[in-house]
Amino acid sequence: MQGIDFKVLLLYGLIVLLTSYAFVALGYIYDMPLAELYLEKDNLQAFEESASRYGVSNVRIDRFKLVLQGAPYAGALFGVVLSFIAIRRKKLGLQHAGLILVIAIVFALAGLLDNGMIKGILFAPGRLVSNSVATIYTLNYLILLGSSFWLAFSGRLIPKKDQK
Repeated sequence: MQGIDFKVLLLYGLIVLLTSYAFVALGYIYDMPLAELYLEKDNLQAFEESASRYGVSNVRIDRFKLVLQGAPYAGALFGVVLSFIAIRRKKLGLQHAGLILVIAIVFALAGLLDNGMIKGILFAPGRLVSNSVATIYTLNYLILLGSSFWLAFSGRLIPKKDQK
C-alpha cells in the first residue's frame, strides 16, 4: 500500500456518496407530482398501487421507478468520474482513482448509495428551508453537487502533488 494516501481515499469516497445523493435528489425533481406521492408512501409497491388508483399511466410510473432506482448508481458513477478528473489534475496517481472505483462498488453492494438514514441527514438542509418538494430537493441537489465539486477541486484539503 505504498504511495496510497488514505486521506485522499476518504475524501473522494465522500464525494462519491455526495454525488450519489445529489442524483437521488435530482431523481425526485424529475417528476414532482409522483415524487410527492412516492415520498408520502416511501415504499415502491405502495407507491405503484396508489399512483395506479390516481390514474397515472403505467409508462410514467415505470419511468419514474427507473429514475429512482438508477439515480444513486448514476450519481456514484458521476462521483467516480469527478474523482478521476480531480485526482489527475492534482497528480495523485491512478491507483487512487482505481481504489475510488472499488470504494464506489463496495458502497453500492453495501446499500449505502440510497440509505434512508444518510438520506435524512443529507436532505435536512432543504427541509429546514421549505415544505415544498421542489424547493427541498432542488436546494439539496445544488448543495450536494456544489459541495462535491468544491471538495474535489479545492486545493486546501488535498493540494497538488507538486505543492507538497
